Amino acid sequence: MTEETKHTKGIIRLNAFLWEEISTLGPIPTRRSNHTAICWRDSLLIFGGKNLSDGQFNDLWLFRIKPHSPDEERWIKLGIVNGPPPICRHSVVLYNQCMYTFGGIINDESCNSLYVLNFESMQWNLLVTLNSPNPIDSHTACLFNNQMIIFGGFIQGNRVNDLYVLNIDTLEWTKKHNRNSPSPRSNHSACIHSDFMYIFGGFDDEFYSDLWRLDLHTYEWFPVTPKNDPPIGRSGHSAVVYKNRILIFGGMKDVGHETNELFCYDIIKNKWLLLCEEDNSEEMSRISYAASVFPRRRSKLVKKRNSSNDRSDTKPSLFSSSSWGGYNAKFGRKGCAAPPARDGHTAVIMDEQMYIFGGDRHQISFNDLYVLALGS
Repeated sequence: MTEETKHTKGIIRLNAFLWEEISTLGPIPTRRSNHTAICWRDSLLIFGGKNLSDGQFNDLWLFRIKPHSPDEERWIKLGIVNGPPPICRHSVVLYNQCMYTFGGIINDESCNSLYVLNFESMQWNLLVTLNSPNPIDSHTACLFNNQMIIFGGFIQGNRVNDLYVLNIDTLEWTKKHNRNSPSPRSNHSACIHSDFMYIFGGFDDEFYSDLWRLDLHTYEWFPVTPKNDPPIGRSGHSAVVYKNRILIFGGMKDVGHETNELFCYDIIKNKWLLLCEEDNSEEMSRISYAASVFPRRRSKLVKKRNSSNDRSDTKPSLFSSSSWGGYNAKFGRKGCAAPPARDGHTAVIMDEQMYIFGGDRHQISFNDLYVLALGS
């Protein structure tokens, strides 16, 4: 059975214009992959990353999200000093108005440094912790209560399946031991729903397609066996939780084969759905290259809307019953097809919208920003 027929029953044929590409006036972040992204208040924050021509970054960019006033959306580079050196393949969590950055690659070497950025004072600090893991990169980090939970990644040149928990209040690390755990891997995804952490995919001599659930009270691992076939194995994808669903976008399915598929795992129904099929057309490849190489300009295209259908309280969305046949391209938000195939990007959810930034394809990095409406 081919990948397409496995998931045909669950495919939702997305109207192409459910996606929007966001273009803004002013400066934008340098193209990059293997950065991190979080939501803070009404903004998206991008930190670190790398590309082949410029190397690694330690700049922090803020994108103020104003979907109802897109002409006011801007990227702002925050001039905060004394932070981490240029870094990539690190992890971040947000806790008590502070961004905690752990691990990653600095000067071609893994590190186990823990930095904190206080958003009230806008100051970085390097923290001293107890029982820290060895230097690590390409791992995942999730926040649960006051705990930063680290899984997998590279340690001393080997992929691992170690599970570490940092009590952020006491700054003490604890290594959790469990025989029944996922195999060693890097570039997987991790996200939290209710009292469980879900791990999907990753790579270690092969691309994984397994899904695991970690009980965050007992730290026991459980393999998840869905009722239908999972996506083909991949790494470098993104995963976010929306209501009772995990959304998986992009990633690398084989060496040199990035994808722009969008999958949904329904936690309640224990089923996978393919929401957006892969598009590797010549046009998508052209757009992919142009988006990474040429500076983006604000779109001046304004599509005239039918006034009888112009309702400010109606928004096209992925998980609502409303349908939408046109697009609204005013002020730099332009309806489009799915983002070009990529891995090493980031995805976050704010106000029932999923934002995708950066990543790369065939080692050419992006600095584009896309948004997908998920619900009304």
